[in-house]
Amino acid sequence: MKGKSEQPTNDDLEAYIDGRLEPARMAAIEALLARDVKLAEMVRAMRFQDEALRCLGMDILSEPVPERLRVVVERRKAEETTGKPRRLLVPTAPRRLA
Repeated sequence: MKGKSEQPTNDDLEAYIDGRLEPARMAAIEALLARDVKLAEMVRAMRFQDEALRCLGMDILSEPVPERLRVVVERRKAEETTGKPRRLLVPTAPRRLA
């Protein structure tokens, strides 16, 4: 957004919603939202979608990490601290597509 009267881009609006804009840009977008009902509605919808996505996996965050995944992470950490090179699994022959 170069001037105060220009339409903000989606990146501008996402940064506005996330609170990542400089105060001058924030004020310019707020002024546009006050004048443009459609733009304000679009920002409301973007905020709603943002919150819905944020809440979508909240129950999963409280679950314990499965043992098989915890073992893999611990093994990887141990390899990094010992300097042991990681094994790469590379197929020796290309797979045939059915």
